[in-house]
Amino acid sequence: MFWFVVFVSWLVGLAVCGRRYYKRRCGVEPSPDEPGIPSAAAMSLLWPVVWFIDDWRDPAPCRHSSHARYHHTEEIKQPDAEPVAYIPPAPQPVPEPVAYIPPAPQPVPEPVAYVPPAPQPAPEPVEYVPPPTPAAVTPPVVVKRPPPAPKPAAPSGFEEGDRVRLANPFWGSAEPGEKVLTWDPELEHSGADPTVAAGDEGTILYPDPATAELIAQMKLQSKYLVALDDGRELYSGGAFPGVGGAALERIPGHYHVYRKEDMVYIRPKFNDGDRVTLLESFTGSSGNHFEAGWEGSICPLLVTMTECWETGTYPVNLDDSPSGADRGMVTVRADMIRLAPGGWAR
Repeated sequence: MFWFVVFVSWLVGLAVCGRRYYKRRCGVEPSPDEPGIPSAAAMSLLWPVVWFIDDWRDPAPCRHSSHARYHHTEEIKQPDAEPVAYIPPAPQPVPEPVAYIPPAPQPVPEPVAYVPPAPQPAPEPVEYVPPPTPAAVTPPVVVKRPPPAPKPAAPSGFEEGDRVRLANPFWGSAEPGEKVLTWDPELEHSGADPTVAAGDEGTILYPDPATAELIAQMKLQSKYLVALDDGRELYSGGAFPGVGGAALERIPGHYHVYRKEDMVYIRPKFNDGDRVTLLESFTGSSGNHFEAGWEGSICPLLVTMTECWETGTYPVNLDDSPSGADRGMVTVRADMIRLAPGGWAR
């Protein structure tokens, strides 16, 4: 029943809305003889929706020829404008003539009398003074002086701390109460064995204190105090320069010499980059074991060389093992290493 009521309501609405749409569009009541009814019905099928569309509520006029007579427009005529009377412009007043006033005459300037300039006094005559006779110039006398004598060059000898080696055997003995060996010609010709064999090594020392003149004289005469590595000391000078004594030759390396409370201390001194060899085996604080004979280079990363010389300890960057294992770095005392052959970087 509900759907029947809905259907009847829709048919009634379709008829009413279709009629109104057709009349607004075609200008005539719908009848079976009039064209355009199917299109009007189709446009009104959804009359509840199209009711809100402007083109449906106010459609354009139908273009069918039978409906043309119902659509006409009236021409709107504009009313004729009333004629406007011509009003001529008002005449302008003629300006009055202005009388010409000539300019006032200018006064004539009075003539100025010419005053000639005062005569200048004549300059006084200047007495002629002849130039002085040039004096005879004596040529300079060139005095030939002898060239200055060259300064004597400092003797190039050994410095304190230099490492040396005995080139020949040395026969020497010490005086009673002395520990320094001096050359003994009688012992040398007695057929006894040399006191110090050729090839023994030591370090150059100078007396403390020693002036610059004394050091220069010792270098000039090759008279040195040598601290041998075995703890003995010898004086390399002979009875006369070039006669007797010990022949020394320089070897790579340098020792640090310092004195404290009338005692002389020496220890090996190395430089950055020197190649060194471990003299003994030991185990480090980290538990790593280091073997005697391992080689490496002096490599101060966290300290300066001055600090190394003062403390007598040196950081050594060890070479890798033959298998390529990294042996790391170790800090050792100066007496635990020695200069490797050909490892002097200075």
